[in-house]
Amino acid sequence: MTATKLIFTLTLLLTLQLCFTQPVNDKSTRKELKKEAVINSEEDLKKFEEEWRMDSIKLMKEWKDQWLKDSLKFVKQADETVKQIEKIYQEKWNPADSLKYIDDKTKNLFSTNNTKTLEEVIAVINKNFTTPLHKTRAVFCWIATNINYDWDAYTSGLIKTTWDYKKDALQTFEERKGVCDHYSSLFQYMSEQCGLEAIKISGYSKIWPDAKVNTSRTDHAWNAVKINGNWKLMDVTWASEKDGDMEYFWFDTPPEKFIYSHLPEDTTCQFLKNKITLNEYALMPIISKYLFLSKAPITIPALGYFANTSGVFQVDIKNNSKKYRIEVLITKMTANNERRFTGDETWQKIPVSTVRDAKKDAAVYQTVVPGKGSWWIKVNLFEKLNYEFLPEIEFPSCMIFQVTYL
Repeated sequence: MTATKLIFTLTLLLTLQLCFTQPVNDKSTRKELKKEAVINSEEDLKKFEEEWRMDSIKLMKEWKDQWLKDSLKFVKQADETVKQIEKIYQEKWNPADSLKYIDDKTKNLFSTNNTKTLEEVIAVINKNFTTPLHKTRAVFCWIATNINYDWDAYTSGLIKTTWDYKKDALQTFEERKGVCDHYSSLFQYMSEQCGLEAIKISGYSKIWPDAKVNTSRTDHAWNAVKINGNWKLMDVTWASEKDGDMEYFWFDTPPEKFIYSHLPEDTTCQFLKNKITLNEYALMPIISKYLFLSKAPITIPALGYFANTSGVFQVDIKNNSKKYRIEVLITKMTANNERRFTGDETWQKIPVSTVRDAKKDAAVYQTVVPGKGSWWIKVNLFEKLNYEFLPEIEFPSCMIFQVTYL
C-alpha cells in the first residue's frame, strides 16, 4: 500500500512541475485576439501581448489551483480507501476478541511505568489485574509485544537454553528475545508468579511452510493455563510474530483447532475427548489459522495424503451460496521439499470445476493434477465482499495436501 501511494505522489509532483513550467503558446488564439484588438503602433502591440500574457498566467493559475485541489481530493479519497482495506484485512485476518481492552490497558500501563526488572513487571500485573483470565491475558500480551523472535538462533541452531524454565525466563526477559522454548518458559514463570496454574508443553508443530511432521523429535513448545477449572491452550510465540501487534487466534485456541498444528508429546495435554496419535497427526492435512478465521463451512478431509489412479482432488464447502471460491495451486514434490518448502518452488494454478451435491448440501470443487507422480496441493480461499474497492478477500494457504497420481 505504501509503495503505491509513494508512486502516485511522485507522479503527481512531476505532473505539477510540468504544468508550472510549460509555456503558454496558443498561436491560433493569439491570432484571433489580435484581429479584434486595435493595434496602431508598436506600443499597442506590446500592450496587447502583455495583457495576453497576464491573462494567460491568471487562467493557467486558476486551472492549476483547481487541478491541484481535485488531485489532493483524489489522493485523500485513495488514502481513505487504503485505510478501509487495511481495516477489513485486520478484521478478517486478525480479529480482536473480547479481551482486547486488557491488551490496551496492559500496553498503557507499561508505556508509563519504568519497569526494569521482571519482578517489577509481574508486580504491575498483579496490582492492576485481579481475575485469573485477566492476569493470563496481561502476561500473554506483555510477552507477545515485548519479546522478539530470535531468528538468528533458530536458523543457526545455536539456541541457548539451561533446561531450567526459571533461568531461561530471566534470560529471555534480559535479552528481550528467544525461540519458542524461551517464550513458553517466560510465560510459565510469569503466570506462576501471578498465582496462576500454568504448564509448559513440548510437542510437534505443523504449519506452513512446514510440509511434514518431524516424528523423530519434538520441535516446538507452548503453554496451557487452568482458568475456572478448564485448561486453556495458547501459543505466545506464534502470537508475537505480527509486527507491532499480536495474533489473537493463538490465545485460548479451541483444542479441536489447535490440534491441526500442535501435537503435545504428553497426550493428556491435547485436552480432547478422542486423542490423536503421532502417526495420525502426521497424516492430517496442514491447516492454517486462515481457514478457521474465514469461517467457511469447509469439510476438512481426515487425511492430508491422497493416492489414486485419476489424480482427482476435491474440496466440499457446505451450504455454499457462492460466498466463497477456492483457488488451487500445485508444485511437483521433490526430495528437497519433503520437510519444508524453501520458497523456490514454482506453484502452478490449475483449473477448478464446481458441481452442486444435493445429498451433501455442498458445493464440490474438483481438480486434477496435470501428470503422474506426487504433488503438493495448496488451497487458497476467497470470500466475496460487498465493496466496490475490494470485491473479495483472500485467506492464503488454508490447506496443504499431498496427492499422488498413480
